[in-house]
Amino acid sequence: MNKTAVLKHTKITVAGLAAKQNGITVIQLSDLHETELYNFDIAAHILEQQPDLLLVTGDMMDRPHNSGDRFIEILKALDNRVPVYGCTGNHEYDVQHGRFPENYRNFMKQTAALGVRWLIDETIEISVRGEPLLLCGLSGERFRPMRYETVRAHLPKPCDKPLIVLCHNPDWFDCIAPKCTCLMLSGHVHGGLWRLPLIGGLIGPSLAVLPFYDLGLFRYKSSCLHISGGFGDTAMKFRFNNPRELNLLTLYSEGTRECNHEHSVDRPRPLSFAIMTLAALLLVLCFLWMRPCTSTALSLALMLCAVCARLCKRRLFTGLKRRFGIVYYIAWLIFFAGLFTIFLQNIIIHASFV
Repeated sequence: MNKTAVLKHTKITVAGLAAKQNGITVIQLSDLHETELYNFDIAAHILEQQPDLLLVTGDMMDRPHNSGDRFIEILKALDNRVPVYGCTGNHEYDVQHGRFPENYRNFMKQTAALGVRWLIDETIEISVRGEPLLLCGLSGERFRPMRYETVRAHLPKPCDKPLIVLCHNPDWFDCIAPKCTCLMLSGHVHGGLWRLPLIGGLIGPSLAVLPFYDLGLFRYKSSCLHISGGFGDTAMKFRFNNPRELNLLTLYSEGTRECNHEHSVDRPRPLSFAIMTLAALLLVLCFLWMRPCTSTALSLALMLCAVCARLCKRRLFTGLKRRFGIVYYIAWLIFFAGLFTIFLQNIIIHASFV
């Protein structure tokens, strides 16, 4: 289990940001999950940075514990010295609709009394450094259709002022960004838990393999998505090459400063594509040489498409798990079973010549 935590600083350009707002600082806290590290004081780090806003992007509660006491302790330590706005995540939703809905109601009441302005499918206008800024919060409900029409009523019309959207699940960026220019802050994916160089995160929520949106900055035209790696644990406790993080975001108006490295949603990453293409060709040659069964070959082709889509940032396959559900996992099972069968056959063949 990775118990290290960092304060991660990211510079982001935001469309429409006023000159007076250039350089405003935002702390993003995501996916706390009742986690406490005694060598990292979240409240102390927030107060030290003196941010203009503290924006919370869901999962301050934890479903197994049905509570959010750790977040309440942080709010008490902040003592209303930082404006706090937040959206709920899937764990708040699960507690609200689970066996202990009163825990959710008590949590929301306590945090509101401590200064949190929860944005649940609504948009408000606030003033930052004397200029207007729109904040929109989308709820953590997991089962509504992931289409723009689903959330259109909750977004401002028109988007004539700088807009920050708080949405726990980053997959909504595909629906919102083409229709409404914004900076979207998300979490949920925990950075993909196990991160490998060039490839990125390996495991997403619900055991999704190679999540498309995993960690960091993604841009679509003038819209930008920032995904926090989160601070807490979910069902899988172990992280690799993926420290827990509290995010310090510095926002700049367009054209005033270079922002951090970001992934374009539409443009492939050539080095990753070349490496995965080479790996795919080697695997295909191995499979042709060993003559695998047809089902395994088809499953391999499907998984290679998903992997290449993730590395190339092509959005065609991003909804593979969501659209095909259990078929996605069956394909992975067939794939690994096929690999095991091929290696077993190879061992038998070589043993027969000894």
